[in-house]
Amino acid sequence: NTEETSVAVKEVLPINVGMLNGGQRIDYVLQEKPIESFNEYLFALQSHLCYWESEDTVLLVLKEIYQTQGIFLDQPLQ
Repeated sequence: NTEETSVAVKEVLPINVGMLNGGQRIDYVLQEKPIESFNEYLFALQSHLCYWESEDTVLLVLKEIYQTQGIFLDQPLQ
């Protein structure tokens, strides 16, 4: 019985790769022009610049910067 188990474990069924689309390529990528890759940077810059339009975001960044200098803005005024 153990011989049958070891034979069954050793038997590996073949995996037919490439059955989809007759083995031909199924994914294609268009090559970008240099200006198109530059546009990605512009889009990223534009999307991240919108953070500075939010007063809450600017306040958070300023609080973090001031805390590194030992100035804590959440303290009550005296």
